[in-house]
Amino acid sequence: MKKSKAAKKKSNAFQFVDHYGKAREAKDFVKGKTGIVYDERMAEHLCLWDDSYPEKPERITHPIKRCSDFGLVKRCQRVPSRFASEEEILSLHTPDLINLLRETDGLKDEAILETISSKFDAIFIHPSTFKMALLAAGSTIDLISSIVKGEVMNGMGLVRPPGHHAMTNEFCGYCFFNNVALAAKHAIDNLDVKRVAIIDWDVHHGQSTQYMFYDDQRVLYISIYRYEHGLFWPNLRESNSDYVGSGVGTGKNINIPLNDIGMKNEDFAAIFFQIILPVLTEYNPELVIVSAGYDAAIGCFEGNMEITPAFYAHMTSMLMAFAKAKVAVVLEGGYCIRSLSEGVALTLRSLLGDPCPKLIDIFKEPSDSVKETILNTISCVKFHWNCFNYQPCDGDEKFIPNLQFLHVIPDKSPESYPTRDCYPSHSDEELKRLDHTIDRLILCTTFRKVDEKLCFAYDKEMMKHKCPTNDHPERPERILSIYNKFNDFNLLDRMVKVTSRPACKEELRAHNSNHIEKMHEINTMTSEQLKRLSCQYSSVYLNNASNDCALLAAGNAIEVVKCIMSDKAQCGIALIRPPGHHAESDEAHGFCIYNNTAVAAQCALEEFGLNRILIVDWDIHHGNGIQNMFYDDKRVLYISIHRYDNGGFFPCLSESNYSAVGEGKGKGFNINIAWNGSGMGDVEYIAAFHQIVLPVAYEFNPELVLVASGLDAARGDPLGGCRVTPEGYGRMTQLLSTLAEGRMAVILEGGYNLEAVSYSMTFIAKALLGDPLPPPVIDRALKNSANDSIRNTLKVHKQYWKSLKFLVSIEVPEIDLIAEAASIMSLTSSPASSISSGVEYPKAPETAPEPPSSVTTYQEYVQSSEIQSLVEAGQLFAVYPKSDCEHLEAHVSPVPNGDWLDKKCCFCSEPVENWTCLKCYSVFCGRHVNGHMLEHNIITGHQLSLSHYDISVWCYGCDSYIDNPRLYCAKNELHKHKFGIEMPFTYGSLSLENASTSQAL
Repeated sequence: MKKSKAAKKKSNAFQFVDHYGKAREAKDFVKGKTGIVYDERMAEHLCLWDDSYPEKPERITHPIKRCSDFGLVKRCQRVPSRFASEEEILSLHTPDLINLLRETDGLKDEAILETISSKFDAIFIHPSTFKMALLAAGSTIDLISSIVKGEVMNGMGLVRPPGHHAMTNEFCGYCFFNNVALAAKHAIDNLDVKRVAIIDWDVHHGQSTQYMFYDDQRVLYISIYRYEHGLFWPNLRESNSDYVGSGVGTGKNINIPLNDIGMKNEDFAAIFFQIILPVLTEYNPELVIVSAGYDAAIGCFEGNMEITPAFYAHMTSMLMAFAKAKVAVVLEGGYCIRSLSEGVALTLRSLLGDPCPKLIDIFKEPSDSVKETILNTISCVKFHWNCFNYQPCDGDEKFIPNLQFLHVIPDKSPESYPTRDCYPSHSDEELKRLDHTIDRLILCTTFRKVDEKLCFAYDKEMMKHKCPTNDHPERPERILSIYNKFNDFNLLDRMVKVTSRPACKEELRAHNSNHIEKMHEINTMTSEQLKRLSCQYSSVYLNNASNDCALLAAGNAIEVVKCIMSDKAQCGIALIRPPGHHAESDEAHGFCIYNNTAVAAQCALEEFGLNRILIVDWDIHHGNGIQNMFYDDKRVLYISIHRYDNGGFFPCLSESNYSAVGEGKGKGFNINIAWNGSGMGDVEYIAAFHQIVLPVAYEFNPELVLVASGLDAARGDPLGGCRVTPEGYGRMTQLLSTLAEGRMAVILEGGYNLEAVSYSMTFIAKALLGDPLPPPVIDRALKNSANDSIRNTLKVHKQYWKSLKFLVSIEVPEIDLIAEAASIMSLTSSPASSISSGVEYPKAPETAPEPPSSVTTYQEYVQSSEIQSLVEAGQLFAVYPKSDCEHLEAHVSPVPNGDWLDKKCCFCSEPVENWTCLKCYSVFCGRHVNGHMLEHNIITGHQLSLSHYDISVWCYGCDSYIDNPRLYCAKNELHKHKFGIEMPFTYGSLSLENASTSQAL
């Protein structure tokens, strides 16, 4: 039976509205209270025999006082503290450990307490320690429970003793029970939380948390810490980047080891943009817990890093974009009391929704050391996460991972550990310098106070601009639909409306007088005259009210910016039309008459004396007008994300491509991220934010952020052909809101599907109000064409922006230490640290010694005492090969002529990461490309293959590397082809020089 037209229309409408069902559910997501838990009794835990011990009561009393001084505590909802039950502690710790600490409860004998403490690394035990450790754990569990249950939106746990070093069966590093791990375990076991992300920014690696969830895919553990190739405590091989998890948890353990001191805000920001934000976006946690050590803060003698207290607020604010803002920050380390207290207070301000303080120190180039760390980490986890697909397989700059481990692990644990004077300290001169620096930071950190959170502009008079034919996509209902949706979501009562007015000669700041005079004339033109004038422009319609509406649009945009810059509101939204970003200084263009965003920017520059304005234009069409108006002006950084389609998408201009970078003083201040193709969605847009927008924005350090907010990249838009969701727009807004002390104006540009426009702008408003939002749709890998667009932009702009230094070709061996590391970690119980007895970890490969002068042949070299000692110790190879193999006889054929040496994969023609089958000498790509060599093994049963990358041989049958003389003919041919050095693998005929070269390779 055929449906009537009315029935069809209703059906289609239902299907379309259902497309935004998830967005409708967000109606109830409103900013909630911030919880705080602390207990003054935790100050009882102190070292009785060393007054200078860094883990001291002031670590909790001073931050609480600082938070109270700022008026933050009274704004929070107090979560009652409590002692954890023994059952809760037993979920991750052993009965013997609990009983041992219980026996010290109330014990007054100092000597006995110190003796017990000496059995553990960096521990002191006080008569109150047992109860205080239970109090810290129980309070953390209840804080997380309150957040998960929705009793508070987010929260902070000011607890001690800390927890992230506390092992399953031993105390360690000031820690007794692992507070954060116990709370995460409680959430996933009892509160039906399926994905928890733990971000550990303490300067020491939280090895206990790693062990406890190493094979658990429900917990993503990411840790940033000082490592120095294993020379910094806790000196563990398994703290390196190649320990990525095991079993179903593989890829869910991400170690980010810092191998140098003095890391600054820009280094930690690079880690967030390159690793943490992309991984969290893909993982989509339901809960975020921060193991918040503040010992990477400036002034802390434990870390010797230089993170400013204000940057902790920025890191916290970035994390609040995830898990519907269900973020718990739990105190771990931090031993410079002043920087600790300041960092804690500024973190709590971010949890409360206050704008992030301005970063005083200008971002410099991220260090080469942190670049190596980031690329090492990406090389180890890239095959477990789609978000790292942007890294090229081949490029001008190549990076070879370095997983060096320099610490010498003792054969056995010491019988006792020092309990006094066992910690670093600063000299008096250094303390004086650091105090002066902290004084400066505190003095210069301003806290912006505003009357309202969000202002908005709207005037229904702007609806009078309409197309005579009534079928144009830029129709009056665009702003009305948004206004109604604001009302539907109960947002209007939470915003302040600015006074609507037309621009009064302010349009002259962006347009010449001829254009303005011509537009003023249209008020009295006839229909025929209007039609003829419209035809002079590209994609413009006019009626008698068009100029009045355009002046209202520009004037309202100015008023929003003035409201923000006068601190009457933190941020704002301009619901205006006609749009503006295509309008040139001398003509109307692309539905646009006056360039609203450019006029507002000029107002901010001239009236408020600003020097740095960031304009982000995410309209699906390139904002050619804005680009041209600021093309040589370094005061305005213009970043546009748009469809280009190789010049075939409106406005069809070659200068819309990535190669247009600005000119004169503005060179580098024009950034185009030009998509070539349709279908771009949240995945592509947020990747562009992580890789380009945020790094450059933080380096630029804007005083004001303007968003030319076209919403025509939204799903369902008739002109855009893309798939950005309201949640995606909300996320991008959240990420930008950490900049410029929250000074951000979102100005409506395009967007022509009323449902998509209204929901998308509503989510933008909720993001600006600090409401929790559902996550964007990250349901696939980045489109290849988008990958190319991001790479092209990075390649062009890395010469202008020091933060864009991570687009590097990472060369990863086909089989590497990652698999080895994954297999080593015990899955039946949490492994012990290097100070435990009973569990041994592999020592990292050491550099082979220089061959003794008496060695003249390769045979003598490999049989020398130095090499043999490495062989016996299992340290000659990173992954030690087998010397023999049952498949050698049947699966190694004589070496044919050299045509196999230059072949690409026989199946897909990939040129990288190829292997040669030693049975048939066919060439196929490895598992890190398309896995065709593995398929060849399965189909043919041919077992041995030779790597074109590192000239190693892998046996599928033995699941091992093989090193045997039978393989040397093939290896020699490949080695000669690659390096021009003959016969490095032939016994008795290799010169000393070549032997050294081969060993190094």
